Amino acid sequence: MNKKEFIGGIISDHKKTFDPDNLRDYVDVYLNEIQRNQGSPKSSELNDRNLDATLVQLFVAGTETTSTTLRWILLYLIANPDVQLRVQNEIDHVVGRNRLPRLSDRSQMPYTQATIHEVQRISSVPIIGVPHLASRDTTVKGYTVPQGSIVVPNIFKVDHDPAVWNQPWELMPERFIDENGNFCPSENVMPFSVGRRSCIGESLAKMKMFIFVSHLLHQFTFKKPKDETLSLEGIMGASYVPSDYKVQAIRRI
Repeated sequence: MNKKEFIGGIISDHKKTFDPDNLRDYVDVYLNEIQRNQGSPKSSELNDRNLDATLVQLFVAGTETTSTTLRWILLYLIANPDVQLRVQNEIDHVVGRNRLPRLSDRSQMPYTQATIHEVQRISSVPIIGVPHLASRDTTVKGYTVPQGSIVVPNIFKVDHDPAVWNQPWELMPERFIDENGNFCPSENVMPFSVGRRSCIGESLAKMKMFIFVSHLLHQFTFKKPKDETLSLEGIMGASYVPSDYKVQAIRRI
């Protein structure tokens, strides 16, 4: 089954069992909005084609970027065991050893959040952002951008610009911890692109990433296997991915 058939099947099954008084999930809510806005100006945007495109982003784009980011996180934690230990200490302090972390714990774990944020910056998985269209003539730092021009944000450049970041190629989660110990994300870190057409799955992705990372580090310590060589050099493609590597997962007691 290809991607189109998979997504189409989900929409078709939901239409067959749709009940406006029992909205079960995102697809039901979207179908309900299509019905509610029939004949209105919104009907040009709320349609099956856009529902299909939205689901493709949530399932396909979210799956690849999440898995790639997790690979980068494990790689950088192996290469920076002091950071890994500090995250584990924070998890143990907040959660203890008798249960797994929950989303409700996230606000009490600033260093864990900062570490995820910092790896998203330094790994720069998206490379470039979603193309935008200039809605009017404008000037940016002396350069004229005519109306109708396609504008593509260079996320990789911003993520590693020494004018923005001190030692941009060094993993430093403390960049995003303020003087009171709170997590302070930076708008210069743009793993979900930028502008009004940024990733619709941003909130979901942040929740997933926190759960994945906190659960893994609660249960395991990750190390480089003996005689294994690690490389922090990525491979450019549709996204920036790490080279293949092996990892040793040691169960924490």
